[in-house]
Formats: sequence, C-alpha cells, structure tokens
Amino acid sequence: MSEFVPENMREVRHAMVDFEDEGKHVDQDEFIGKNVESLFQIYLDEAEEGHYDTARLTKPNLLQVFDLTNQVIHEEVANGDSFADDFKTDSEKLLMHLSDVAYDVAAQ
Repeated sequence: MSEFVPENMREVRHAMVDFEDEGKHVDQDEFIGKNVESLFQIYLDEAEEGHYDTARLTKPNLLQVFDLTNQVIHEEVANGDSFADDFKTDSEKLLMHLSDVAYDVAAQ
C-alpha cells in the first residue's frame, strides 16, 4: 500500500487534523516541504521510468536532484521564500511546474 501524499491545501489540512487526533505535533511547513519532495520524486521516477535519481529538499527553498553517484545534477529554487509558501499560494501551479522539471531532468 502506498503512502498518501497530499496534493493541495485541503488535503494538507485533513492530514494535519489526523495528526492532531493521533496526538502528534507536526509543523505544517515541514510537512508540506516533505510532500513537495515526495511528489517531485514521484514525478522524477515516472519521467525516468524507474528510480535512478533522488530528489532532496536541502533547504526550504531548494530542491536538488542527485544522480547515482550522489552528484547534484539539477537545482530548483522556489519562486517564493520556500516551496511550502509556493504550495500554499498555488499548489496546482507548483506541481505542474515540478512535473515539467522532472521530465526536463530525465531528458538530460
């Protein structure tokens, strides 16, 4: 069974309520950042038809893609102060952009 990854703020809010119900304190921006990283990895794996490169959110505003030798092959910077802010502003626009970026990385 795959893990659910929220793709919009409504889904994030539901997940935050679930965490609260379970007695867990989760920082919303960190949660969103981890989701952005996970979604980008999903897009990258799809574009590359397998898991060859790894996406990491190394700073709140920086996604890096590492190849099999752990070398950075791409860096993507958030439009705003962080990817969490970009997600909150317009998650659909951000995710469409990251999907396009994943295919560009795969084509390198």
